[in-house]
Amino acid sequence: MKHTLLIKDWLSSFLSLLFPRCCVVCGRPLAKGEECICTVCNINLPRTNYHLRKDNPVERLFWGQIPLERATSFFFYEKGSDFRLILHRLKYGGQKEIGAIMGRYMAAELLSSNFFQGIDVIIPIPLHKKKQQIRGYNQSEWIARGIAAVTGIPIDTESILAHPQFLGGNYL
Repeated sequence: MKHTLLIKDWLSSFLSLLFPRCCVVCGRPLAKGEECICTVCNINLPRTNYHLRKDNPVERLFWGQIPLERATSFFFYEKGSDFRLILHRLKYGGQKEIGAIMGRYMAAELLSSNFFQGIDVIIPIPLHKKKQQIRGYNQSEWIARGIAAVTGIPIDTESILAHPQFLGGNYL
């Protein structure tokens, strides 16, 4: 058993030497324990902190659309920002695991604010069927998977569908 772990560690280190895992934001090699983005970029992520506001802008988007307890976004998407690369790789680069990683980061931060208290289910924003066929997955669902992994809250992908009024758009 101990030898197997040593071999795994050695193999992992060797592969990292040949093919280093790099931060999707700055491109620097990731340190052991870092996933997707390095610690420096994670600290500098332009967080919204909407989860700390009583009536945040994300919740307002859904008012009158669907019944919900809470909604938030993790960080601001700013044109020209290197942080946009996270979403570009997730949405268009086929790197769905970035969604799960970012979901875990988000959930870990939101846990301390009791954001998830009383939440029974996580509902990812649905993706138009054509977009999902092109990408092969719904990036929102992968973020929800990461959140669920940390919180233990189940995911519901069946309760809401993309609204026909917005087919072809970027909205629900």
